[in-house]
Amino acid sequence: MTAGGEWTAHVTGADPGYASARGALVAGLVPGQLLGWSWPDRLRHALALAAGGAGSWTRTPGGAEERDRVDPAAYERLLDAVRVEPPA
Repeated sequence: MTAGGEWTAHVTGADPGYASARGALVAGLVPGQLLGWSWPDRLRHALALAAGGAGSWTRTPGGAEERDRVDPAAYERLLDAVRVEPPA
């Protein structure tokens, strides 16, 4: 969400119900904020990072907790698959 409206982003060719690594999504926004990237670039990198760690966060009762893990190769592949759309 920006002053200009609400942006949307999605990974093309991905199952619409894919899970993303929530921590990776937030972490993916940080470099863009620090480096002054445009909002579309921030979203593209954050979503590629999160989708690259899809399904890796688990918590089972009595089991070991596994935090977000991201596959750097998947992140690189997914960068071109992320589509960012400006506010309508």
